[in-house]
Amino acid sequence: MKRSFSFISCLIITLLVIWSKQQVIVTTAQPLPSTPTQDFAILLDQSRPLLKQSTINPNVIAKISTTYTPYTDLSDLKDQGAIICEQFKLPAGMLTEEEGHPTYTCSQKYDDQMEVTLKLVGLSDNSTYLLVKGTAAHAEGIQTLLDWTKQSELSMHSHNLAAKWNFLVKGLQIQDPTSASALLEQVNNQFQATEVERYAEDRTIVVSYDTKLLNDAVSSGGHTVKLQVSMHLNSETDKWSITLGTPMITGEF
Repeated sequence: MKRSFSFISCLIITLLVIWSKQQVIVTTAQPLPSTPTQDFAILLDQSRPLLKQSTINPNVIAKISTTYTPYTDLSDLKDQGAIICEQFKLPAGMLTEEEGHPTYTCSQKYDDQMEVTLKLVGLSDNSTYLLVKGTAAHAEGIQTLLDWTKQSELSMHSHNLAAKWNFLVKGLQIQDPTSASALLEQVNNQFQATEVERYAEDRTIVVSYDTKLLNDAVSSGGHTVKLQVSMHLNSETDKWSITLGTPMITGEF
């Protein structure tokens, strides 16, 4: 089991590096220009049948990650962090150390419906990496999260900040332990998707898809990937824990 999760972690990290370093251009049949919030809305809409089947409320997550402005010293990193937090309409935060890196963190809750966390991480070569995550833990916060995503996109454009969005529906829980094939078939149908890669071992399945419904993509093994589904069967509860991500599933911070 440990080898299974290690393999998946390596796969996700490899895809994330590719995704961060290149923009994959994919021609679609959609006449309208694509926007990140379109993909988010489509992911939520097409996941709705699975949401109804879930025995618990999943986390719905919108994240961005990108390299940011180099810093000269800790005071400069703190100033940069305060500025970027203000741009995302977040309160001032604190400079601390996380996993050996100086990190400026600010966060805010919105009426207990969703929470936004921003981290500006200073790296050893004096470059910085920006991570911003909005999380809605229940259905009431999803619209607030969508609105925040749209506002953040406008703010990013106005400040010439280029970043990759990643959207997740994380922690769906389905009771029937025999339903893996049916669940994946349901994803196929809902997203009009074509399976391009699959990893399966013991109680874990990770499937990558291409679909014309979504816009943003990564390249993996010569395939275009716009959607990933991860399923793990809990040995104690016999329930499937399911995560959907576009264009891919990435780790938390």
